[in-house]
Amino acid sequence: MDLCITLLLRWALGLVVCMMVVIVNDRNIGHACSEGERIALLKLKDAINDTNGTALPTWDSHNNNDCCDWERVICDNTTTNPRPVVTQLVLDKIRDFELTNNAYWSLNASYLLPFSELQVLDLSWNYLTGVNGVIRLNNLQVLSLKGNPLTQVPSLDELPVVQMLDLSFTGLTNFHFLQEISTLSKLEVLDLGNNLLSGSLPGSIGNIGSLPTQGGLCKLKNLQHLDLSHNQFVGQIPLCFSNLTSLHVFDVAHNQFQGVFPSLFISSLKSLSYVSLSNNFFRGSFSFSSLANHSNLEVFDLFSYNSQLKVETENPPFIPLFQLKVLRLSNCTLNEHTKGIPSFLSYQSDLRVIDLSYNSIIGRFPHWILINNTRLEVLDLGNNFLTGPLELNCTSRYQDMNTLDISHNPIKSEIPSCVGAIFQNLRVLNMSKSELHGVIPASMGNMALLMILYLSSNSLSGLLPAEFLKGVKSLEFLKLSKNDLFGPILSSKAELGQLRVLRLDNNHFTGEISDMFMNSSLPKKHRHGHGHGTRHGHGHGDTPKLKFYRTRTRHIYIKF
Repeated sequence: MDLCITLLLRWALGLVVCMMVVIVNDRNIGHACSEGERIALLKLKDAINDTNGTALPTWDSHNNNDCCDWERVICDNTTTNPRPVVTQLVLDKIRDFELTNNAYWSLNASYLLPFSELQVLDLSWNYLTGVNGVIRLNNLQVLSLKGNPLTQVPSLDELPVVQMLDLSFTGLTNFHFLQEISTLSKLEVLDLGNNLLSGSLPGSIGNIGSLPTQGGLCKLKNLQHLDLSHNQFVGQIPLCFSNLTSLHVFDVAHNQFQGVFPSLFISSLKSLSYVSLSNNFFRGSFSFSSLANHSNLEVFDLFSYNSQLKVETENPPFIPLFQLKVLRLSNCTLNEHTKGIPSFLSYQSDLRVIDLSYNSIIGRFPHWILINNTRLEVLDLGNNFLTGPLELNCTSRYQDMNTLDISHNPIKSEIPSCVGAIFQNLRVLNMSKSELHGVIPASMGNMALLMILYLSSNSLSGLLPAEFLKGVKSLEFLKLSKNDLFGPILSSKAELGQLRVLRLDNNHFTGEISDMFMNSSLPKKHRHGHGHGTRHGHGHGDTPKLKFYRTRTRHIYIKF
């Protein structure tokens, strides 16, 4: 009896073990990628590496047979498939640098066929010249070929649900692939920026340069992001772009558009949040009041190559629904009749960048812009007709401010003594040709991150304070020329190890120029002797002298 019980128990235990093995095997089947996807990934690795590459070391069947654990592979096990499936391949910048001399390659599209559930394919910056065959991926939503030197765009016919297509920085020269792009009805993001695309922007297929009502890019009714920047397009913006009613981002900056400013298109799309039209030759006029109800607008960027482009912000007056983060209105005929700063800015409280340069604006320095926008990073008011006083609230601290430019304005004011305390994180400060007088504030020694300081062509006078530039170790460009400064050239406490350009001419300095390099990285032989220093003062009538100081990594240009 005991023997029977023992045998029965052993049989039952063996059955349990067998069942556990089956369960474990089933679990492994459920959590490992398919054999077809694994083999396809290994073929893809071989193609990427050629014969000498070392990319994707974890793609190794000997050490780990489950490709879902491999780097840059993302799987999804929530599908109805019994196994996890590869849904994302993030393969940007993996072509090895040592292959650069023979880096250009093309991809066999058949390697991608096993990935039937693939949703994201990123092959950017891999020296890829093209794809041989048709990419047939019915579930692909994101395709990025950015930064590859494509000789041709791969066929897009078999990508029925693609939502994002990035072909930027690929060196494309023609728009022959437009017909296929126009069939991508679900496309939401199209980036063709930083290429060599030229000619008139097609509004419809086979109708280059005309202004049709539909067709081409205008068929993409779901498009939310369109980037055509940094190309060589000419002509006009097609009127049919007004059909892109879902558009949030529109960037055509740095082209050669010469037509009438697209006022109707811009004003009709209430969904716009980002508009960049800079560095083109648009003509005509534009009323900013047409954007009053664009409640999503955050960025408006317009630097015009054609200063005759008229932009009106005051007539009619309006109260905007938007809160801008970036406003660039530069080199326009701004407010032709009043020449004033746009009054709608008084309703803005979250601006990070303001550029109103080269507009011939008249009026007082708008200190209220700083008061209203405490997170401001860039304020460029250069090349206008603004006057002082240069008012600053000495109790304020603008920690995010990195650029302040008020150059080429008749400010006729002193520099506030607290300027260095208010803007401690400035990288660029340009106050040249602003008719400033008085002394240079000692607080400028607090600007530890300053890289560029231009105070030339003013009427600044007096000694340079001992604290001037004391804590400024990153300074590369310093211009103090054409003022009435006198005394020792610069304190030996100034650490100018990064200095590249120094302009001191047309002042009354005395002492050795080389003294200011005592704490710099200049080799000793460039600090003293050989006529590099002077103990003579130089007034406005003296002939400026030029010297070049050379270090191991840079040249320093000095004029005194």
